[in-house]
Parts: sequence; structure tokens; C-alpha cells
Amino acid sequence: MKTYLNEFHQQLKNRADRLMNYFLAVYMLTGLLLSFFYDTWQIAFGVGGLCLIAYYSARYFMPNAKLYQYVLSAVMGVFMAQFIYQMHGMFEMHFTAFIGSAILIIYRNWKLQIPIAVVVILHHAAFGYLQFVGFDKIYFTQLEVMNFQTFMIHILLATIIFFISGLWSHNFKVTSERSLTKSFEIGRLQTINSQNDKLIEMTEEIKISNQQLQKAHNELAAIFNSVEEVLFSINTKDRKLIHISKACNSVYGYTQQEFTEDPCIWLKLLHPADRPLLGKTIQKLKTGQTCFSRHRIFTKEDDLHWIEMKLIPTWDANNVLVQIDGIANNITERVNLEQKLAFEKSIKQQQLTEAAITAQENERSFLGEELHDNINPILATAKLYLECAIGEEEKRVTLVKESRGFILTAMTEIRKLSRSLVPPSLGEISLTDALNDMVEHLKVVHKIQFITNWNVTDEKQFDDKLKLTIYRIMQEQMNNILKHSKAGSVIISLKQQENMLEFKITDDGVGFDSSSKKKGVGLQNIISRTEMCNGKVSINTSPGNGCQLHFLFKTVHQFNSPLRA
Repeated sequence: MKTYLNEFHQQLKNRADRLMNYFLAVYMLTGLLLSFFYDTWQIAFGVGGLCLIAYYSARYFMPNAKLYQYVLSAVMGVFMAQFIYQMHGMFEMHFTAFIGSAILIIYRNWKLQIPIAVVVILHHAAFGYLQFVGFDKIYFTQLEVMNFQTFMIHILLATIIFFISGLWSHNFKVTSERSLTKSFEIGRLQTINSQNDKLIEMTEEIKISNQQLQKAHNELAAIFNSVEEVLFSINTKDRKLIHISKACNSVYGYTQQEFTEDPCIWLKLLHPADRPLLGKTIQKLKTGQTCFSRHRIFTKEDDLHWIEMKLIPTWDANNVLVQIDGIANNITERVNLEQKLAFEKSIKQQQLTEAAITAQENERSFLGEELHDNINPILATAKLYLECAIGEEEKRVTLVKESRGFILTAMTEIRKLSRSLVPPSLGEISLTDALNDMVEHLKVVHKIQFITNWNVTDEKQFDDKLKLTIYRIMQEQMNNILKHSKAGSVIISLKQQENMLEFKITDDGVGFDSSSKKKGVGLQNIISRTEMCNGKVSINTSPGNGCQLHFLFKTVHQFNSPLRA
């Protein structure tokens, strides 16, 4: 309120100062006009100019003080004296003092009536005395009736006028301040009422927001407690659990209350062998890193579980770790499955290795048997004939010819043996021609009907190792069919589709139980060769229903290892 009143008085003073510029201009102009009557130009310029200098100097150097206003009041009285002197004591000029007193009311300060009253009283006393004693050095209008009693009546009337002007100034000030105070109070009450209305409105909005926030909180809590993973937050300053989801009961076997009451429960649950990892994890969190860990825990029922955990650190403005948020998930089934798959993969790899070694040994055994039981006797017979030819001159030519025949037979047998081990046609002719060549040789010695279907558009897309793999697979399967299937017909198809190659071998033999025969050496060789070319094989067979091998290969691929011929 005080500030409000000060602003009002400042505005009032500024407006009065602006009006006073016009009043002083009129006073100065009046002095100049009066100079025409008695040629008092020096008085008009001298006294009037000094009055203006005195007022504006005080106003310029002390704008925030009220001294310049008191100087103004005295200047109003001096202007009256100036006008009386210019008119040689003209009685009517006294009224200019009353005009000045009325003008000063606009400042609403009754004390401003004092300087002008003092000037007027001193002026009247001085000039009344001069007139009373008959001073004739300066010309004044002589009043015969101007005695002491008349002088006192004039002074009393002037004082009454100044008093009334001061009273009006004071009343105007008090009235305006009261009105201003009432307006301020009304405005304040209106502001308070408006603020109350806004507060009521804000209260309703806050109430609605709180309801919405509570609803969102309930939904979040429902989601928080419905997920299978354990969600939790820990205050690192006092090492207390802030909150943890209900999933802790199913994952760890302990309730939320048990976790909250025992801050050391995390360490108790941890498997002793995995506890050294805890220190490393804490060091990473202190450096601001998000940590991922996989460790074992013992549940409340002493069951061993695998836990996968993600820990996220939170820092304050001083780079101090204040909170850790975490997600824990039970991955026991996944770990068991991974271990089972790793074990099965190891067993399978071992079986593939054994199959490859067995195949190598079979090839070596076959090669040894062929050399020992077939080629070696032929060469031994040729050697015997040659030795006989040396001792018997008459039969030498015949024996040499017979020896040559045995040697040619041995060479033929060696050629057949090498052809069964390494397909010479793949380096010279196409894959389909090599397969046809194999089929033609089988037709010569076996009474099985072979049906072939080749649909290959561009063999240039085939890797040499892929061609050899397909040739060896067919060679292995033909060997299986001839030994075990008792088949009457075999259908072989090779079909190229974009970047895929489909290969099928189907027979109408006795078939077999794939679950028991799948680990056989022949099939293991086929599966091993297929996987080494990143291919896929499916075996469709059952007892009495024949067998079909279905292969799929990519025509552009990478091999895991070199394929052995």
C-alpha cells in the first residue's frame, strides 16, 4: 500500500510540476505587460528572472526533495511584490498573492502556504511602514486610511485566505489518500477473490490430476507386478531397497517384505563361486557403466537357478552414485537347454568324426582287399608266367603273351578301383554326365531299374566341392541300396531353382526304422557331407515303404572345412 501511495504522490507531483511551468510563464509575461505602464522593464526582467532562476535551479539540483516547492511558494510572494512595485503600490496587485496561494493547492501540501504568507506579511509590514512614515524617495500610492488597525485587518484576512488554502490542500490530500486506499483495498479484495477463484479452480484441477495420477500409478503398479522379470531399485546411500516387483517370489522364493527387511539377502542368495563377480560389477557401476551379468543363486528352497541381470546406475549432480535400477530374469531353462544343445552338438560332432574315420578305414580296407585279393594274385600269376618263360625257351612266347594278358587285366582292375575312389569325369564333363556314367556302370552288373531326371540349367553356378559332395552322396547311397534295400527301382532327380539345388534319391526297397538306423556309418557319412556344404537333408523311410533322401543346397555358399575326396 505504501508503495502504491508513493507512486500516486509521484504522479501528482509530476503533473503539478508540468502545470507550474505554464503558471510561471503567465506570471513572467504579466510582469512584462505591467512594464508598459510605468516603464519598469528592469524590475520585470531582473526580479522575474531571478525568481525563475531560483525555482528551476532548486528543482534541477534537488528533484527528489520538496525544497524547490517551498522556493516556488516564496517566488509567488515575490512576484506579488514585483507587480505592486511595478504599479507603484496599486492596491489590486495584492490579489496576485491569493492567486498564487490557490495555485499551490495542486501540490496538496498545506505547508507550502507558509513561505508565501511570510513574504506577504513582511512585504505589507515594510511598505505599510514606509507609507505610514511618509517616505517620499519611492513613489507609492498614498492611502490616508492605511493605519495600523487597517494593516492588521489586511494581515488577518490574508492569513485566513492562506489558512483556507492550506486546509483545502490538506483535505484534498487526505481525501485522495482515503479514496486511493479504498480503491486499493477494493482492488486487493477483488484480486483476493480472483485468486480464491483461481485457487478453487486449481484445487479442482489438482484433484483431477491427482486422481489421474493415482490411476496411472495403479496401472503402473499392476504392470510392475505382473511382469515375469524381477524389477527393483536400490538406494546406494543407505543401501536400502526402494521397491521390488512381486516376481521376486517366483524367481528367488522370497517375498517383497523379506527383501525389504534384509538388505544382505542378495549376497546370501548368490552362489559362492559367483560372489567374486559382485566386486567387479560394483566397480563398473561406479564408473557409470550399465552392467550385464549371468550368475547362479540358491532359492529359499535351495534350488539352483541361473539369473540374468541388468543393472543401470543413476548419478546426482555431484557425480555420486545414488541409485541402482535392475532387471533380473530366471534363465535356468534356457541355460539347461543351451547346455543340452552343446552336449548334443558335441556328441553329434563326435559321431560325425567317427563316421568320417570309419569311412576312411572302410575305403582303406576296401582298397587293401582289392589289391590283396584281386590285383595281387593277377600280378603274381603274371610274374610266375614270366619266370617260366625264362626257363622254357619253347613256350617262352606263349608264356610272355599270357603274362601280358594278366598285366592288362591287372591294369583294368586298377582303373576300375581308382574310378570308384575318384570320379575322373567331374574334371572333364558335367555333374549330370558323371552321375549318368555311374548309373550306366551300375546297370551292367545289377538288375535294378534306374530312372533319372536332370533339370539343371547352369552348372557354372555350382562349386566344385558341391559337385563332388553330390557325387559322393549318390555313390554312398547307391552302395547302401545295393547292400541293404533289395530295391527293384531307383529314381534319381537333380533340379536347379534360382540359387537352390534340389537332389532326391528314392528307392522302393524294404526301408528301415530311421530312428534306429540314423546313426549308421553310411547315413552318417551322407549327413556329414551334406552339413559340410551347408546343405539340409531329410530322410523319409519306414519298414516296407522304401526310402527317400531329400537334399537342398545353396548354389553359392561357404564351406565349414575342405571336403575330402
